[in-house]
Amino acid sequence: MLSSCPLPRYEGGNRPVPAGSPMQTVNDIRKAFLDFFRGRGHEIVPSSSLVPHNDPTLLFT
Repeated sequence: MLSSCPLPRYEGGNRPVPAGSPMQTVNDIRKAFLDFFRGRGHEIVPSSSLVPHNDPTLLFT
């Protein structure tokens, strides 16, 4: 038997996109993320690998 469940609450801007709204692209989301932190004084640096290139001592990552 199914019982009714309360609807999820959306607070702090976590609302689902309304029907008919244009969907954001990955680049839009990335730009918003970087702009958020840049606007709070963080420095944006180019991405880099966590694994050193051609490191013979590297066993696991």
